[in-house]
Amino acid sequence: MLHTACSKRKQVLQTTIDFCMQKLRSDCGPRELDGVLHIIGSVADALMKKKPFKDEMEALLVNFVLPHFQNENGYIRARACWVVQNCST
Repeated sequence: MLHTACSKRKQVLQTTIDFCMQKLRSDCGPRELDGVLHIIGSVADALMKKKPFKDEMEALLVNFVLPHFQNENGYIRARACWVVQNCST
C-alpha cells in the first residue's frame, strides 16, 4: 500500500522520506530502525525514478544504511543488505 501511495501521489513520497530521515537522525531502537529501513527499501524504486531523490540516494545509503552492516543485531544487518539490493536495481 505504501509503495503504491508513494508511486502515485507526489506529496506522499516526500512526507514518507522526511519521516524516515527524522527517525534515522534520532536515536531510535532496533525495531524502529528495522521499520524505517523496510520503508526505504519498499519505496526504493519510486525513489530511483524521481530526480531529486535519485541524486540523494548515494548519500542516504552511505550515511544511514551502510553503517548498519556492522550492527550487533543480525536482522538489522540483513535489512541493510536488502535496502542496498533494492536501491541497486
